[in-house]
Amino acid sequence: MQEAAFQRIEVRAGRTLASGGSDGTVRLWDVRDQHHPGRLGSPLTGTKGTVFAVAFSPDGHTLAVGGTDATVRLWRLDGRRRATGAGPPLTRPGVLVNAVAFGADGHTLAAGDSDGNVSLWDLTGRNVITTLPHPGPVTAVAIGQGGRTIVTAAADGVARIWEPPGPLLTGPKKPAFSTVPDATGRVLAVVAADDSAWLWNVADPRRPVPLGPPLMGASRAGRATGAGALSPDARTLAVGGADGGVQLWDVTNPARPAPISPRLTGPTSNVEGVNFSPDGRTLAISDDDKTVSLWNVADPHRPVRLGKPLYGFTNYAYYPAFSPDGRTLAVGSADGTVRLWNVGDPSRPVLMGKPLTGHTSYVFTVAFSPDGRTLATGGADDKVRLWDLTHRDHPLPIGPFLTGLKNYVNSLAFAPDGRTLAASAGDGTTWLWDVKDRRHPAVEATLTGPSVAVFTNAYDPRRPILITASADHTMQLWNTDPEQVARYVCRIAGTPLARSEWQEYIPGRSYRSPCKDT
Repeated sequence: MQEAAFQRIEVRAGRTLASGGSDGTVRLWDVRDQHHPGRLGSPLTGTKGTVFAVAFSPDGHTLAVGGTDATVRLWRLDGRRRATGAGPPLTRPGVLVNAVAFGADGHTLAAGDSDGNVSLWDLTGRNVITTLPHPGPVTAVAIGQGGRTIVTAAADGVARIWEPPGPLLTGPKKPAFSTVPDATGRVLAVVAADDSAWLWNVADPRRPVPLGPPLMGASRAGRATGAGALSPDARTLAVGGADGGVQLWDVTNPARPAPISPRLTGPTSNVEGVNFSPDGRTLAISDDDKTVSLWNVADPHRPVRLGKPLYGFTNYAYYPAFSPDGRTLAVGSADGTVRLWNVGDPSRPVLMGKPLTGHTSYVFTVAFSPDGRTLATGGADDKVRLWDLTHRDHPLPIGPFLTGLKNYVNSLAFAPDGRTLAASAGDGTTWLWDVKDRRHPAVEATLTGPSVAVFTNAYDPRRPILITASADHTMQLWNTDPEQVARYVCRIAGTPLARSEWQEYIPGRSYRSPCKDT
């Protein structure tokens, strides 16, 4: 065994040993009889240079290998310890990979490199959840039971304990276009362009739990648009299809979701958006045929179309939004306008005033503030506009457009207290504006993470938790309360900034412990 034991050695369950060598290979050994180990299969090749790190997944069926070629390779092991490659190598690290470790769920992998970074991977979607920076090369890494802590060691002689950021939900094979919490914020529905739908329990936003299996073929159309909505009581899920139809699902028992007949049909074009009224009795459906349909779904097993479709747009009708009191419906369009209807009597909707204009391209998204006094609109001109709805027959623009985003504004959402507006864009960013003073909004923060478009966002209706979904097939939960975030940072940061460090980094100002009150 001497020629194979140059670097890292890992043993799993006292049966199998993996050893990496300077020749870039990994050898597997049966060590149940430690006095007479036996070699298992052929050496695993692919790493260019020296193998510095190997680690088994908790179930022993996956092996991670890192080394001098700045990659992490994954191998699948069968019952006889025969190995096959598990997809292309992970290439996030820029230099030598010195340490790898699996989380207890087997779906999370941490990789420490000589650049001083630990990359935390979600292996289900092969996405980097976060990167933990260090002042020097990382020499060791481990993930605690339950994935609640990550322990790292670096060349500066310091061991660090980290609490990973909160959760990255994965599952859909194509981008998620709808993320919808129920009225309590405990259930999250995710509808994706791969014609799937997923339900999660997010009562504890740091520990989401899937509710039952995913719904595959959720639109029952064969082709999906990603349009979906969850009723306020979390009992009915609506999923739009590319044929203009909408399938309702009974998800009272998420472990046994059941399609509801009949399917809602009408136009034969793409469903762009669906949304339930706040009382859950009315469903609005917008289509590429430039119309919006209203349905009475008080009894989802006996849906009734209400009146004629709402006309007026000269191009696609996008996401429909109900006001908090359920009496007003706002819809943006590819013709650059927004229209408002009085739907106090949804069987007799009435167009309110003139279309709202000002955007120079498609209006993808509209959102009402919790008090119903403000409407936010955004779209393909990379801008957001606020409207005063004090008199809904005569909406007035509030100040100039909100600018700064570098790509399409795909989704808007107000925080439950109405003080913050979130705008998610095609460049992978989500901007948060302080809109307490509607005439002088100010940027609070810019959330980054995805390197691709963020298609949708939604606030938990009772907490400052923002949910975003992006084109990398992941959903992220963010705590947007500055005070809660500050307490969290201070809790995991370790020793506060000392006086000597303050004088070095913040000279000329009197010392104040940044975490004194947390």
